[in-house]
Amino acid sequence: MHVPPEVFESYLQEISRRYTAETYSLLTHNCNNFSNEVAQFLVGTSIPDCILNLPNEVMNSPMGALITPMIQQLEATLRAGADPHAPQFAPSSLGPAVGPATTNAANPNGSANRTEPEEQHSKKEEAAKAFSRAVAPAGAQEDNGVPGDPLGSARSKLQEEISLLLLW
Repeated sequence: MHVPPEVFESYLQEISRRYTAETYSLLTHNCNNFSNEVAQFLVGTSIPDCILNLPNEVMNSPMGALITPMIQQLEATLRAGADPHAPQFAPSSLGPAVGPATTNAANPNGSANRTEPEEQHSKKEEAAKAFSRAVAPAGAQEDNGVPGDPLGSARSKLQEEISLLLLW
């Protein structure tokens, strides 16, 4: 099927109102949606659902909840006309490492303070180690510029990936 350039340009002009900086959303109204409309117009075939549904898959993943606020902040920055760049994370608590929890309840042997049971503490350490391995970047670790950041280079890696997505 051949579409003359004038007809295609007219079509692009017609849909341009739906694809502006104000209507763009990385997750719901993006280049995949635009490409799908254009593909349907030019060749009568849609972009595969596996491509169109990628944002939904990301948002339904465990990482989705973590990156949604960052994506929304970036979109707001772009709409405001600011220079796009990878947003910096601000961890909610950067206090010193906390030791085992204590309680003031007296126990039967008379001691006023007792530490958290060793078994619970051990399980928490194992979970933290598993999480560290899960988010560790494949390459060399990088400093993300956030002092005391417990996720360290994992945040830098995520920022880098999002920056690459924005360039894509």
